[in-house]
Amino acid sequence: GGVELATAGTLTLPADARGALSVGALPVGDDTPAAYSSQGPTDDGRLKPELVGPSGVSTLSFGAGGFEGSSAATPHVAGLVALWIDRARRDGPQEITDGLLLRAVDLGEPGPDSVSGHGAARAGDLPPRCGCAASPTRAAAPWTLILALFVRVRRREACALAARSAIV
Repeated sequence: GGVELATAGTLTLPADARGALSVGALPVGDDTPAAYSSQGPTDDGRLKPELVGPSGVSTLSFGAGGFEGSSAATPHVAGLVALWIDRARRDGPQEITDGLLLRAVDLGEPGPDSVSGHGAARAGDLPPRCGCAASPTRAAAPWTLILALFVRVRRREACALAARSAIV
């Protein structure tokens, strides 16, 4: 049997704030959000989280497979935003958010939901006009991207890593 998910409506401040991009946790190699990942909707019925990102990732600090939770997932999405901003400096918060949601890989039942939002964040062709564009196969390991947030690589190395990443 599967692991029981968190209860609907468990997402709280600051993740339920208007204008905030909320990120749930998706274990590496899985297509079901982590059982501990909070769910929407918000008290006023808004969809949250908007995306899910990788959890259970390897980092320099935590070692192989040691960084769990939305605390692991959120920096991955923030890294995608940073790459986008670096190459598409004229895009504002709404264009970036819309682009991330459009490129997300839908999980579970078709369409956005309060468990995984629009789906798993992916690099794909993010950001527009960036040399980071990638098109690896779906068979690649699903969450191999480690961004400069953790390993202090230069921008070019981060783009090369994103291009090889399976967050596509």
